[in-house]
Amino acid sequence: MTSAGALVAGLKALKARKIAMVAPYLKPLTHLVIEYIEAEGIQVTDSISLEVADNLEVGRLDPVGLTKIYRELKLDGADVLVLSSCVQMPSLAAIPVVEKECGLPVVSAAVCTTHQMLQRLGLKTYVPNAGALLSGR
Repeated sequence: MTSAGALVAGLKALKARKIAMVAPYLKPLTHLVIEYIEAEGIQVTDSISLEVADNLEVGRLDPVGLTKIYRELKLDGADVLVLSSCVQMPSLAAIPVVEKECGLPVVSAAVCTTHQMLQRLGLKTYVPNAGALLSGR
């Protein structure tokens, strides 16, 4: 299992056809992630690259900051919002807040990885306050 594969699996579980996403990466790496997702049949309608070059700094990003950052995305036509395309980027605290605010299912690479792990272990895909994918539905 990879986080990239889990992200795509999570998006497909939500029947996403079009997404908007936030990535901590430099723009060239974000572009590669977009190409990967689109090669899997999911269109990326808009994205934000936070341009954080240092992986340690990615892990230190404040997840609450995402509650403002996502507002810069064009969400028209998006089925799902990917609040963080990187498992190292903290986002869990922001997911239920942003989901309620924007009205879309909101995921992260970490949430999708957790979902896939729970599925593979034959466990319920329920984690409180972790967004639509982990709502147990």
